[in-house]
Amino acid sequence: MINIFYHPTYFKTKKVFVTKQFKYSIFNNLLIDLCYLFNIPMPNNFITAGPQQRFNHLIKSTKINNNFVFKKNKYPYSYIVQFDKYGQRILDDLLTSEAKNRKILIGPLYSIENLKKLSKIIQSHDGIKVLTASKSAYQNLVYEMGLEISEEKVSMLPSGIISKDAVLKNKKIIGRKKNHCLIYLKKRDFEELSELTYYLKTNQISYDVFEYGHYKNKILEKAAKSSEFGIVLGTTESQGFAIQSLLACNLPLIVVDKKVNHYGEFKLTGTTVPYWNKKCGVKVNNIDECKIELLNFIAELKNYSPTDIVIENLTYEVFIKNLIAEFKKDF
Repeated sequence: MINIFYHPTYFKTKKVFVTKQFKYSIFNNLLIDLCYLFNIPMPNNFITAGPQQRFNHLIKSTKINNNFVFKKNKYPYSYIVQFDKYGQRILDDLLTSEAKNRKILIGPLYSIENLKKLSKIIQSHDGIKVLTASKSAYQNLVYEMGLEISEEKVSMLPSGIISKDAVLKNKKIIGRKKNHCLIYLKKRDFEELSELTYYLKTNQISYDVFEYGHYKNKILEKAAKSSEFGIVLGTTESQGFAIQSLLACNLPLIVVDKKVNHYGEFKLTGTTVPYWNKKCGVKVNNIDECKIELLNFIAELKNYSPTDIVIENLTYEVFIKNLIAEFKKDF
């Protein structure tokens, strides 16, 4: 049995009373607080940030599972999703309790400064591990950031993003729009986008552009289920929920990869797609390579099956299984 601790202060921001967009409204924060009070997920269309999506997926995957309890120190095993003021307070309470065989897993939401604090706490207490969301994030933390956190004190576990039944249903989608491309854009130069869209127009390929922070999740998902393929112009990701939702819709992708992660004062290795294999599509390093690969990629679309990597690594069922298994390991 596992205690789960989370709090929306990690992503909540000040809102205004009068606004045309719900995400900037105080009523959005009221909805967030209501969902938190009853441990229910937010409507997907109202989610605009990765940490909020992580909370939502966590609630969806564990809510009806008797192995988990929310926001109560009831069992020896505890998972604290964030390390901020809230996470620090919860950790302090857990460390002062008299629970036997106590184990605590923390992350992957933390700032650099709070991660530095956490690393010192881990060095002076047994039974605590830091959670990372991917192999690249694990390597950053253990080998590149100089925080003196040993390998055995760090776990790697991605969030589940979809149920197995839902992704199997997506695997059977038919009737996609011929020669239609979904472009996902996040923190990239708009000159790259202009060069790409010009090439698509030249080759009579239609497209829709979804820019990070400027779309609704349901519309992105609908487009992913109707487009024939996608192109990602993204940044480095620790997990990459939006891109993984495209893969879960069985949308083959060309990813213009970014391999340097500027994280505070650190320059770290990274990737735009931490979970990836050849069944997902093609990775390239720049727009020129994308143009070279594109037409051959389109000709081979039937050979791709992006849902395979989701079924193997990213379903709610896999997440629950792996989280329980993590607490059975030595801390």
